[in-house]
Amino acid sequence: MRRLLRWAFNVAATVSAVLYLVAVVLWFRSYWRTDYLRWWNHDQTCGFGAFTEMGGVGLWEESAPQAIQGPTAGFTRESYPITHSRKYQPFHFVYSHGSYSHIEQQLYVEFPHWVIVVVLTLPTSIRLTIWWWHRKRTRPGRCPSCGYDLRATPDRCPECGAIPATKAAT
Repeated sequence: MRRLLRWAFNVAATVSAVLYLVAVVLWFRSYWRTDYLRWWNHDQTCGFGAFTEMGGVGLWEESAPQAIQGPTAGFTRESYPITHSRKYQPFHFVYSHGSYSHIEQQLYVEFPHWVIVVVLTLPTSIRLTIWWWHRKRTRPGRCPSCGYDLRATPDRCPECGAIPATKAAT
């Protein structure tokens, strides 16, 4: 079970590292281009999506009582050069109900790219920290249980009382 958990955490840390790199690339790209990823249901009454622009990430969801003209059903990806200087609002949240003639409900959240970058670095940072501590503990002349330096007392660890494997075999 422990091996399976270690494997799953290693996979999660690797995926997190790849997504981290993608997020950093999108972060820098967002200052030159606006990217949209959208989805609308088959009758075009409900949609959601994400976009990156001016160092921020936005998520939105809309629902309408009847089909909205314009959006294509299914997933679409669009990219435009930034031609305006919109003021970026970090941690911007909007919920509206019936504010537009064709929209019944709208939810909109915008936050900076660095939030995603920080969240995606956590699993990889934890994995690297565990690896570093394990590497530090398993050096020659150290206790395999606690990592204490055994150069002065090679027979028994004064910290935890463990007997090193080389002494236990004799």
